[in-house]
This record gives sequence, structure tokens and C-alpha cells, in this order.
Amino acid sequence: MVRSEHLDAEEIEFMRWRAERWIKIRHIGSVLRHSPGFVLRNWRQMLAHTFRGGSFWASLLGIADERRVFGRYRELRKAERTHV
Repeated sequence: MVRSEHLDAEEIEFMRWRAERWIKIRHIGSVLRHSPGFVLRNWRQMLAHTFRGGSFWASLLGIADERRVFGRYRELRKAERTHV
């Protein structure tokens, strides 16, 4: 994490999380051209992993509360860290 004079660490983490999800989706086209079979077999799992804690469709339509989804994502990550 980094610190900012104007934003706390959790706000920076939220902004990064939100941006990274959509950046990953923008790469789907090049991945599809490179490995179409892989994408066609695994697209559901890929979207489920990228949009953990929420739903791709809810995010796309703007009906998901991003703060709530981010909270669920953080809880999933916390559980993974304690499990390992």
C-alpha cells in the first residue's frame, strides 16, 4: 500500500481494484486472438475470477454497489490469506 496526503490507503486500494477489473477485460480481445480455445472453454471462470465478490453483468450495468462488492472481495482475499 501507499500513502497519500489526500487519500487514505483503503481509498487508494479501492480505486486500484476498480480500475484493474476493467483493464483485465480490455485484454480479452488479444487473449481471444492468441488462444481462442482457451478463452471459449474458460470465459466464465475468467470473468468470475476478475469480478470476485460481485457480478460482471451487475458491474457492467452499474447496478452493483461497488463499495459493497469491494468489501466482499477484501473478505475473500482475507480468507484466502488465513487459509494458506
